[in-house]
Amino acid sequence: MPNIVTSFDHLANLEKYSHEKPYLALLPPADDFDPRKDRRDNLEFKTHTGIVVHDIRHSITSYRVEDCGFEVFHHQTNFPILEDELALKHYQDETAGFLENFFNAVHVTCYDIRLRRNVSMPRETFDFNDKMLLEGPARGAHIDVTMNSGPEIIDRYLSPIEKDLYLRPGYRIQIFK
Repeated sequence: MPNIVTSFDHLANLEKYSHEKPYLALLPPADDFDPRKDRRDNLEFKTHTGIVVHDIRHSITSYRVEDCGFEVFHHQTNFPILEDELALKHYQDETAGFLENFFNAVHVTCYDIRLRRNVSMPRETFDFNDKMLLEGPARGAHIDVTMNSGPEIIDRYLSPIEKDLYLRPGYRIQIFK
């Protein structure tokens, strides 16, 4: 397959973000505002064109997570259809087991999961607490973990016992999404 040229939407590099963090407030419906009319975010996107996406299939083994932050591997899940919360839990456990084995890790925590389909899913209301919520593609190219949010994620999702055990010399924490 040849390389392709495409475009990506990114959060615009605006001066206001130096003093106002980008935000999107997903609030429950209320009498005092209509989410279809009243904007609850300050997000501005810019489209970057002419981005070359390279076909790496001929050199998959050249990409190692230690060198470039990702790695391609094949894994056949035992839970290809996630139809209820129990299947979702089994899938998370399977993923944790795979990662423990792949990285020879002492401990893995799967702290977040999103069910997505590559189709637009416009809707007026939804429940983010619903673990089976099916979402469309994320808007814009983005990262989920930053230098600031990494320690917050560790603090939020590791138990006090796990923090005492793993936040010490001899252990390394990696966050993958």
